[in-house]
Amino acid sequence: MTRRVLKKTTSAFSGNCRIFCLPTATCRAGFSQGTTRILEPVHSRLNSGDLLEQLHGVLDFQALLLGLAAEHGSPQQIERRSPIERLLYGIWQNPSHWWTVEEMAQFCQLDRERFRNAFRAHTGSLPKAYVDNFKIDLARHWLETFDWTIEHISRNLGYTDKFHFSRRFKNLTGLAPDHFRRKVREKQAATPPESE
Repeated sequence: MTRRVLKKTTSAFSGNCRIFCLPTATCRAGFSQGTTRILEPVHSRLNSGDLLEQLHGVLDFQALLLGLAAEHGSPQQIERRSPIERLLYGIWQNPSHWWTVEEMAQFCQLDRERFRNAFRAHTGSLPKAYVDNFKIDLARHWLETFDWTIEHISRNLGYTDKFHFSRRFKNLTGLAPDHFRRKVREKQAATPPESE
């Protein structure tokens, strides 16, 4: 993935993501400044030397593409996509739902083994790991962006209680959710504002 600055307020990407974006015309139109700010950490993660950080970057980028598709894609465009892409759209649309592998395979009208192979070929991840990482990456975004309580975030991600969510978040990120938020806020406070 290559980042090109088209003009001061837009960014565009070429390569594999260009193919995904073209049906919605988002690449031709460019991204707004707000979307560009969302893309910068994704770009940094993808270019990181750490394999886990790169995986999180891929998941962040997929979530962003699905968000753009939701904003710009018509129901007819969504129906023309592959079963795996429609499933990813469904996962993104309803982050509180806990998908089982069997349920995902049925959604794609494939047997379990063929589904797992197709899903891994499409995303580079196993289905349950993808859903788990997607939820935690979404939690990271919410913790960085909003002042929602840990309980509110865990409930919106389908966790039965905030303690289960906090344990899972710490297992995948190395930090408890409240500690992660505190570190993000400290970093934001220490970063001088950009001058135009």
